Amino acid sequence: MNELVAINNEPFRKWLGEKGYLQLDTGEITVPLRSAQALWYQEDIMIRKSAIEENFIEIAKDLWCVYKEGYWAELGYDNYTMFLSGPDVDLSKSVGYALKTMGSMLEDGTIDEIQALSIGTSKMQTLLPILTNEEDEAVKQEWLDRAEVLNNLDLMDEVAGKEINRYSGSGLLEELLDELRIESKEVFWNERVHLRIRTV
Repeated sequence: MNELVAINNEPFRKWLGEKGYLQLDTGEITVPLRSAQALWYQEDIMIRKSAIEENFIEIAKDLWCVYKEGYWAELGYDNYTMFLSGPDVDLSKSVGYALKTMGSMLEDGTIDEIQALSIGTSKMQTLLPILTNEEDEAVKQEWLDRAEVLNNLDLMDEVAGKEINRYSGSGLLEELLDELRIESKEVFWNERVHLRIRTV
């Protein structure tokens, strides 16, 4: 059933028209309004998230140049940390230094740009301590390859040296959970039937 709606959000109205959900001549929407709004927000988040992931490499390279060349001084800041916290850049110290380090590694070839994009911002930050301290290039590459296939939580545990055991199946789940809790182990859900088990 078509619904007559007053839409004051022009980008949303345009999106509805592009998707064929809005009859422009009558102002009738051909899908439930809340469903359309949910889809619009989801799509907008995905587009913007993609832009963040695409841009973090360029931001990392820019921050490395600002740090390396001391360009923060040209902008009136006493140091790089003050530049990060300034009103225009407004990055936390930890993120700003992590991205600067990534920029340095991109410049010297420690990290391949395409692989870094595939891994993503969060996992690259998780890997930084290893990539910074490891001297063996083959070991660094093994970690980068591993990061491409692991989720960030599993990668954090591997970087921290925590052992991960997996249980999958339709066994007596409640008994397994009770047993694990008695043994002081944390249990994390991964999808519906897989468990991540980490010793506390």
